[in-house]
Amino acid sequence: MEQFSPQSGRSTMLAPYRQTLIGLAMLLFIFVVFWFMGQRKTAQVNESIDTSTYQIVTLDSGRSYFGKLSGLDEEYILLANAFFLKANEPQLDENGEAIEPEEGDLPFTLQRIGNQVYEPTDDVYLKSEHVLSWQNLNKDSSVVTAINEYLETKE
Repeated sequence: MEQFSPQSGRSTMLAPYRQTLIGLAMLLFIFVVFWFMGQRKTAQVNESIDTSTYQIVTLDSGRSYFGKLSGLDEEYILLANAFFLKANEPQLDENGEAIEPEEGDLPFTLQRIGNQVYEPTDDVYLKSEHVLSWQNLNKDSSVVTAINEYLETKE
């Protein structure tokens, strides 16, 4: 006949829960590891933003915005001093036919976000899940030059 001891009874009572507890502990460990990896990745991306110049942000809608990128996180990014490219309306002659643009004329103009009829601020918060890419712009790029010229004339 087997002897019953309090220790053997306790271990057989906990046996069904032991695997569940081990599984939960492993899930918690995996969650913590992925959370730390995500935090590290966000910090690395934030460090690669050149704050001395502007960035271009391309969205999954095909639109691109230019501005000072900051505040990257899981949900939103902040683009300050935001601009976008607007296609130029074709110039028409007196007969209503399109005039060929002069050499060097670009088919678009740079528009500041705050210049709409409803007068928003020039900061834009973009949903991170819609951002396809972003890049630092060279300080002497034509877009950065145009933004700086615009800002100088408005101050």
